Amino acid sequence: MNDRRKPAGGSDIPASGVEQALEESEARYRALFEQSPIAVFTFDRSRRVTDCNLAMVRLFNSSYDKLVGLDLRVLRDARVLAAVEKVLEGEPLYFEGQYEAQLSQADIHAASWLTPLRDAEGEVVGGIGLIEDVSLRRETQKALARSEASFRALIENAPDAIGVMRNQGEYIYVNRRLAQLLGYERDEFKSIPVISMLHPGDRDMFVERLRRRERGEIPEPAEYRLFRRDGQVVHVETVAINVQFDGGPATLAMLRDLTERKRMEAQLLLSDRLASVGVLAAGLAHEINNPLAYVMTSLEALTKKALPELLASAHDDEERGRLERALEMLDQARDGAERMRRIVRDVKTFARGDDDTRERVDVTVALDAALQLVAHDLRKRAQVVREYEPAPKIEANESRLGQVFLNLLVNALQALPEGGDNELRVRVTAPDDSTVVVEIIDTGEGIAPEFLSRVFDPFFTTKPVGVGTGLGLFVCQGIVSSLGGTLSLSSEVGKGTTVRVSLPALTLPSDRIPSAPPPASAAARGARVLVVDDEPPLGRALTAALLGEHDVVCATSGEAALERLASDDRFDVILCDLMMPDLDGMELWKRVRAARPDLADRFVFITGGAFSPEATAFLDEGRPHLEKPFDMPKLRALLRKRAQRG
Repeated sequence: MNDRRKPAGGSDIPASGVEQALEESEARYRALFEQSPIAVFTFDRSRRVTDCNLAMVRLFNSSYDKLVGLDLRVLRDARVLAAVEKVLEGEPLYFEGQYEAQLSQADIHAASWLTPLRDAEGEVVGGIGLIEDVSLRRETQKALARSEASFRALIENAPDAIGVMRNQGEYIYVNRRLAQLLGYERDEFKSIPVISMLHPGDRDMFVERLRRRERGEIPEPAEYRLFRRDGQVVHVETVAINVQFDGGPATLAMLRDLTERKRMEAQLLLSDRLASVGVLAAGLAHEINNPLAYVMTSLEALTKKALPELLASAHDDEERGRLERALEMLDQARDGAERMRRIVRDVKTFARGDDDTRERVDVTVALDAALQLVAHDLRKRAQVVREYEPAPKIEANESRLGQVFLNLLVNALQALPEGGDNELRVRVTAPDDSTVVVEIIDTGEGIAPEFLSRVFDPFFTTKPVGVGTGLGLFVCQGIVSSLGGTLSLSSEVGKGTTVRVSLPALTLPSDRIPSAPPPASAAARGARVLVVDDEPPLGRALTAALLGEHDVVCATSGEAALERLASDDRFDVILCDLMMPDLDGMELWKRVRAARPDLADRFVFITGGAFSPEATAFLDEGRPHLEKPFDMPKLRALLRKRAQRG
């Protein structure tokens, strides 16, 4: 600036070396003073500005002439005046705030440093001030604060669980969803290392991923198992990124709860396995029932007819003793075969998969089937007490009803401690003609009151990790509800649990095939029976068992049966195997119906396990059928009834 004063000490007289050094020093000071990006000014004890640099002029949008000589006491900022007084008392200080200039409309947020100036004797003769415009920095800080507030609001209300970590995995912030997910209060997270919440099998992976982030890598999403405060395990998928948080580097982790999906996957996998087991069980039942049918029929013929006739005509005691011992052994063999028949029947109960076809079901049969499947484990834990009152049948899918009873029995079994005087009571009652009630009562540990209201919630379980999915009672309630019934539970800790299944009774006409024979006088003559089965021993066994009562003719294939019926149609009953090679029972029936509709009504189908969808649908259309091995009294009653029809 041209109007500036010349540096003090300026003269036309050549300067000495000392004077020259002082001039050079002052020149350097003046250059620094003028070129400083921070506004600099000096003032004396009269509180007037004695000098200022160009940055000061620019900061206040004024001029050098207006600023130099300015009386600081006319300023409107009281903090500036107070600061000047403190400096003149010899005290340096710093302050920051809004500053309004006297000679312009400048209004800035300034940071100010003021320091006393002293003479050679140390007396304060004035002061020097540095002023920096921090308006931009302040606005940046405000914007940053607003941004961080928005960021916090975003993660606080996010649907996923979010946590911010620092110092190798210590939470410094968690949102509401993460606190809910793990069951902790928010302030508790700061004292719990993240790694301690992890399943031991996942901790090495967590440490390795921390190291990768420290190297600047961005690891791919990972799945972890975390322990809730109550000990339950939750499955999460985690994505972690590096962020700046609260003024420092941190790691933000977003956790998505996969627990329900994992449980559903496990349940679907279990369902697939059960479906596969069901198909296998149905196939095995069919293959076992075919030979078992003629074994049991032959044993029936031997024990009920052949050997009793031989005993009646025995010549002496020795021969009679041998025959009696043979009859005793055959009776034991028949008992063993009957036991095999019940086992196969019980397995078949659970072999129809997701088929929802309903039929008349005796709940005691379904209960006994379920009890048989857990009998081995029950013997180790409890005495089983059956209390079955006479009860009407219900309309249900036997497989699904059996699934309900099996699940309830397994729950009761798991509640019973090994050893001790435990009891499992299974009760069937009919409080009125419209309701059948099944109760399963155990003397186990019982259920705490705070859990009783949640036992039917999906995925809720009090069992240890890996033992239960929490879907059993939920599924059972759904099945019972679909049948028009109710499922309820009462329990007392230390005394046991009672599960009550109430189902609507079925009031329909009696079974198509009579279960009890009519009076003997009603059977005027024997029936003429055509047995169609690809197992020749079955035909021979039925011929022997029905000898003297009915006339039995055998055909070992569908084609052979067609030939027989073409030449001889005088049959009261056609006992036809449903599943045969080449020409099965369904196709045979269709051909006979097309040629001789009157003969189609004489078919009674026999099956060792109609497990194909086509065969099941065929029988479900209302066609009479018998299961292998045969209930011989039931078969005889059927034949007598058909014989009476002529």
